[in-house]
Amino acid sequence: MEQEKQLGTQLRIRREELGLTIDHVVQETKISSRYIQAIEAGDFGLIPGEVYLKGFIKTYSKLLNLNPSEMVSQIPSQDSSSQNANDSVEQSLYPRDKSSNQGFNVNSSMPKRSDKHSINGRSDRGPSIRKSVQIIAIVIICLLLITYVYQNIILKNLPLPEPDDQNDDPIDPGDDDTPEPEVPQVTIVEDSSGFASVNVDAEQIDLRIEANQTCWLRAQIDDNEPESQTMAPGDVLELTAVSKIQLRAGNSGGIDIYLFEELLPVSGQSGGVKNYTIQTQP
Repeated sequence: MEQEKQLGTQLRIRREELGLTIDHVVQETKISSRYIQAIEAGDFGLIPGEVYLKGFIKTYSKLLNLNPSEMVSQIPSQDSSSQNANDSVEQSLYPRDKSSNQGFNVNSSMPKRSDKHSINGRSDRGPSIRKSVQIIAIVIICLLLITYVYQNIILKNLPLPEPDDQNDDPIDPGDDDTPEPEVPQVTIVEDSSGFASVNVDAEQIDLRIEANQTCWLRAQIDDNEPESQTMAPGDVLELTAVSKIQLRAGNSGGIDIYLFEELLPVSGQSGGVKNYTIQTQP
């Protein structure tokens, strides 16, 4: 029971560190909140069977970015009394003579299969292997010979290209009339511990999110349905919207937000939840 409570406490602490609620875990894993609470409380007896218990803990561990195999290995093993009972029944049905130390040998009653690939006790695979090695050696020698002829005979006898005198004028870098792209104007309307509002003077919004710590993120682009995911360190998420992007980040201090390839100077708090609204100017 103590080992079950330790495993449940470890999962609960990890969930709280990511700023996730039980309702969010239920939404992402489709596991009943009653079972989630039972797992975190170490009350594994409420789970309907060991197969379901292992499946729930493996799914829950993946959401929390924990090693599923390591978490499942911490589940206490069930009572082995049923296995011992089965062993007793098997011994009564199939007794063995301990004095002679002889048991039932399946292989002793099976006829031996003759080796179809041997003649007079010797395998005939040797010649075929040697033939394959000889073919490979011939192919390698041919390739080396072709490479030598190409590099030392053909390439050395090729005529040198004549210089092109038609375009001797150097390119003047000042003749490039391509206009430089204008940098959209970004205005930070508000930046508090739990909310940030940013206006952009542009026709669309190009956003890139880079994670340097584990962070849970929910993003809504324009009027589309919001989508959630857990970002691991090194993950990159790119978003494009016409008018608005709304973000909700757990452990908001673990991400960097880039707007039009420029780092957005909005604060984030490690372990804290923060909402972001980035929209084009009305």
